[in-house]
Amino acid sequence: MNEHHATDRAEAGRLSRLLTPEVLTHALDSGAGRDFSPYPPATDRARWSRLRPASVRAVLDAAGPAVTDPWPVLLASQWRTFRRTGDRTAYERGHFERRRRVVALALALAVTGEERYGDALVDGVWLLCEESSWCVPAHDTSATEPGRSLPRGDVPVLDLFAAETAALLAWTAHLHGAYLADRTPELAARLRELVTERLTDPYLERATRSHWYALPSNWNPWITSNVIAAVLLTDDTTERRVRALRLAVRSLDAYFDGVPRDGGCDEGIMYWWQSAARAFEALDLLALLVPRCEDAVFGDPLLGRMARYPLAVNLDAEWSANFGDGGARLPPRGAEVVKERNPASLLYRFGLRVGDEEVRRHARALRGSAPPLELPTTLQRALAALFDDDWATAGPAPFPAPRHQWLPDLQLLSVQGPDGLRLVARGGHNDDPHNHCDVGSYVLARGGTPVVVDAGTGTYTKDSFGPRRYEAWFTRSSFHNVPQIDGVEQGAGPGFRARDVRVTRTADASVLSMELSAAYPGERVRRLERRFTVPADGGPVVVEDAWSCARRPEDVRTHLMLAGPPERREDGSLLLSGPCPVILRVDPRRVETAVEEIRLDDRQLRAVWGERIFRLALVVRAPGAEGTLRACFEAAGPGSA
Repeated sequence: MNEHHATDRAEAGRLSRLLTPEVLTHALDSGAGRDFSPYPPATDRARWSRLRPASVRAVLDAAGPAVTDPWPVLLASQWRTFRRTGDRTAYERGHFERRRRVVALALALAVTGEERYGDALVDGVWLLCEESSWCVPAHDTSATEPGRSLPRGDVPVLDLFAAETAALLAWTAHLHGAYLADRTPELAARLRELVTERLTDPYLERATRSHWYALPSNWNPWITSNVIAAVLLTDDTTERRVRALRLAVRSLDAYFDGVPRDGGCDEGIMYWWQSAARAFEALDLLALLVPRCEDAVFGDPLLGRMARYPLAVNLDAEWSANFGDGGARLPPRGAEVVKERNPASLLYRFGLRVGDEEVRRHARALRGSAPPLELPTTLQRALAALFDDDWATAGPAPFPAPRHQWLPDLQLLSVQGPDGLRLVARGGHNDDPHNHCDVGSYVLARGGTPVVVDAGTGTYTKDSFGPRRYEAWFTRSSFHNVPQIDGVEQGAGPGFRARDVRVTRTADASVLSMELSAAYPGERVRRLERRFTVPADGGPVVVEDAWSCARRPEDVRTHLMLAGPPERREDGSLLLSGPCPVILRVDPRRVETAVEEIRLDDRQLRAVWGERIFRLALVVRAPGAEGTLRACFEAAGPGSA
């Protein structure tokens, strides 16, 4: 039978009706609102002295280099590099490193009270306050005059990272307000002035005219959650706080009204941590401010579905099934690219708030045997992890991934097959945020490690979000696991989509079928149907493409992106290498294979995959106007070669 997931729409404007000006004013004028303190300041030595030793070690390990190593210098030439060459990393590398150090130092000073951390923290806060702009060059909209190449300090730009910086300074002042006021009262005052000048005032004056306001993608909750934190922690005027929070609540209402009803994230799992997870953090702060609204805020079934999205795509504690710009994993520690860790503690609290024990077990599985706190992360996320006693005592758990998850709005199916095989496949369209041309693509993993992979994205440049976006090889359909006829690649835009998408689940198998001809420009292909079959027990996972063309095509193939080199076996099948290898079988009488090694010169792609990945072409011999191409995957047994 066709499986349909009924998804009730969130009630439009529900947060605005719950958190009215009267409710917010009453909360802010109460004792808790006047001195909003969700986590203990550093002066509460009793609370800070009870932290788990493993968490303390994580803090001090991160803070050591922040004390001894020179601070990154941010240069005008680095800022101008983006406009000259499109390179974002020249400036951003030092920008983000400064903020990671401030987080580590703020935590270390709170843990130990040692002056060496305090001196270094003052240096870090001073450096942030001296920056001409808190946004990054790629987001700077202040330089509108012809010939201008540097940011205008008198026109603050409230982008993702200006909002993050303001919130970081606000949380730092929350932790160490007494310390800063005693040692450097001028800096303590300057910090608060800049948060007002660069976040609160611009937000009140022009948030509703900003491109991200009320947007159903990551910019909205990412900025909004930081605005809520900074306003609650640094602004003393009830009227301004209420105005800012009302704007934030309306923006969140629009976000929840616009995201997929199945709870999925159309920006992929890596952006889920900056989209749904940021929205959760915003709601968490609002619920702490107005506790009597907590049940109503978190009782929305949509939030419960959003909390479950990681269960559909996380393959194990390290790897995920990624689509679009999302990476398959964070760069390992020691890699040349440093990324913030995705805190499983946040997912754990999310599961707790929405009452989903399976989500909480999943968070414990993501954590494994790691300490409660993993750095680097934001200061707010670090504090939440440190002072969650339930999380601190929660032991590891095995991955409870459901055998079958279908997200109808995303058209994404995640199925656990036999022998540790797992398929995550999507239909969808080519107009997603952070889109790649990958309608009908899939990831196949075994034992939690992807074997048939999605390369993800390289380092962002000026072209990443411009008219030349699809010139990058990793955004094009010929470098995704999709069929291709006569060299025609998929088009970008909302009209390039899967049609007739159907899911059938029986006791024997899960089947996902879709028609893909509309994903490709032109009218030569009358029909191009892709069908995934995942058996419940024994048997191979089968991916079958069937085509019908107006005239006989010259070339019909499907590409498979592989993590490792395939090896030809004596029986003609291919061994797809990995920690848990997979055997690929095609009919050698009808299909020939060609392997291309792709050397990875992009530092971000290397950090995920190493020096190379591979593209395997399954090419149909002498294709007719109609035909099929069938690929069967099965687990390789011990000693397969």
